[in-house]
Amino acid sequence: RLGWGCRSQGLLLWITERPCGAPSTVDLMGRPVYNPGRNLPGSARPQRTTARGVGELEPVAYARKAVAVASDKQASDILLLDIRKVGTFADFFVIMTAETQRHMESLSHDLVDVLTTSGASLHHQEGTAAGGWLLLDFGDVIVHLFAPGAREYYQLEGRWSKAKQVVRIQ
Repeated sequence: RLGWGCRSQGLLLWITERPCGAPSTVDLMGRPVYNPGRNLPGSARPQRTTARGVGELEPVAYARKAVAVASDKQASDILLLDIRKVGTFADFFVIMTAETQRHMESLSHDLVDVLTTSGASLHHQEGTAAGGWLLLDFGDVIVHLFAPGAREYYQLEGRWSKAKQVVRIQ
């Protein structure tokens, strides 16, 4: 059986049954990709079918780099959440507050620059600094940049209260 789905920048094609019986996900070019809705047999958590390239870091290292950049660039209330036990679409959330629109744009630019230079791929970006919220989707690590009012309004920490707090910098 074939199905179509959408993840970040493009359409995905997934095959729900392979001849060996194990579920698999491939993109339109036939490359294996992660499909958060499918578990491999005998696994408590979906397994990634993408291989890390030579020199690429683990997701926690990218998340910690994002925290370091945010701290260096004076973001406030920086929070790193491990969401692996409560969500299947990513491993880590990095949530931070930027005081002004220009500050948010600068943080976004620096985060993308540092993480992509380190080997991460920016899959998708949503929101605008003018709107008070930016999301940077690096696959296993999702970075949320909020204006103070938007952060208070959305209460992301409360919605993900069962996630493990790895780092909090106030």
